[in-house]
Amino acid sequence: MNRLLLIAFFLLPMTAGECLGWGLTGHKLVTDRAVRLLPTELQDFYWANRHVLADLCVHPDLRKDWDRAEGPKHYIDLEGYPDDLPQRREDAIRRFGMDKLTDSGWVPWNTQEVYQNLVSAMRRKDYPDILRLSGDLSHYVADLHVPLHTTVNYDGQLTTDTGVHARFESRLVDLFPDALPFEPKPAARIQDVPTRLWAILLASTTAVDDVFESDRRSTGADPADGYSIAKARQNFGPLAARRLNDAAHEVASFWYTAWVEAGRPKLPWADFSALVKPKTYPYGELLFYAGRYTQEIPPDWPLIVRDAFRRIEDYLRLATPVRVAKVHWSQTARDPALRVTALETTAPVDEKACVQALRRLLVEVKVKFSAEE
Repeated sequence: MNRLLLIAFFLLPMTAGECLGWGLTGHKLVTDRAVRLLPTELQDFYWANRHVLADLCVHPDLRKDWDRAEGPKHYIDLEGYPDDLPQRREDAIRRFGMDKLTDSGWVPWNTQEVYQNLVSAMRRKDYPDILRLSGDLSHYVADLHVPLHTTVNYDGQLTTDTGVHARFESRLVDLFPDALPFEPKPAARIQDVPTRLWAILLASTTAVDDVFESDRRSTGADPADGYSIAKARQNFGPLAARRLNDAAHEVASFWYTAWVEAGRPKLPWADFSALVKPKTYPYGELLFYAGRYTQEIPPDWPLIVRDAFRRIEDYLRLATPVRVAKVHWSQTARDPALRVTALETTAPVDEKACVQALRRLLVEVKVKFSAEE
């Protein structure tokens, strides 16, 4: 196995706010599958907008880079709460207050709010808002299917499994999509939204030990043997495939239930992507250059900026035809724009291919592109 591939699979530790759930690829996979599981009367609208949905479903992760309130919406540390948790959002806020929810995570309760907002958007027939909220709802429901989003030991940092979060989720999906076969289960109406969310949460937290055990089995009996990607695929694959398929079914079911609750409005088979305003990055314009000058990331930069770099590097390494070994960045006090100054690749590529890779990246984060020829 290529050494760089192994390095990409075996990540550095992450903070709770940095955990990306299923990653860009996984969230898009869930959303695409969910569209295919809708009944025809609703599927037409979603199918016509499936490409913009693939973009919108990852926006919650991008928002974490500048919105401090976003991170806790993606997980819940059950160890930080009593056993008798209220299922409904209003009861949770009344009992714990927002400070506690922000401290320990509140994905099941936040998801209820997003669902209700989607119902309202459907009643108004606000098509761009329907798409934005459908993307958000897909993301949060998918995150609920991640076992490690239910525990304070989210990255194995409290045991001996540091880095397990990315190995189980984004790396497995990015590197071994063939190990995650699609098993379609059509959307079905949900009778009680909070109860269903809690059932999903219970299934996820029950699988936490399975994730850790699978990760440990992926290391040879002799520690010198190191971590086996082949074993990780074999050990993680079935559980990840099951949770991803369950997530797609549930996302489709939540969309469908919101539509039914809204009175089954007629949604047109039309592409509304041009009306969905892109989210711009908060640090001003990101200008990307394929150049020769290189500069390491200064360690004293704010953590949130370094985190943004790490996310972009992760995308370039795993989601483009250009296999990137290292990304070089530049920023000065006089010129605050963040720049990619050079790409180191695992194989020779021409400059045009690098620029195309960066352009593809900008489709993900929706920022202005400028390249020096």
